[in-house]
Amino acid sequence: MKVGDIIENPWTTKANPLHHAIYFGVYGKNFRTLYFYQGRFQHATYRKEDREKFKVVGHLKEYDDFKNAIRNLDKSNKEVAECHQMK
Repeated sequence: MKVGDIIENPWTTKANPLHHAIYFGVYGKNFRTLYFYQGRFQHATYRKEDREKFKVVGHLKEYDDFKNAIRNLDKSNKEVAECHQMK
């Protein structure tokens, strides 16, 4: 399981908003997810040892695109800053 994976909660039905979520990584003894409910994104936290019970059903490509865009922006900003220092 990696950040950006779409996971399925084994303890919920398909009608439950928590049934599918985006995995956002391990934080201490827990892992966090992001799900959509009542028109808003919400966080849910689960015990780290339960992670293997969740099923990966996809991956949010847009997460990878966003991460890469930020990295490229950071590189671009660094290059601009270095260029201004040379003048």
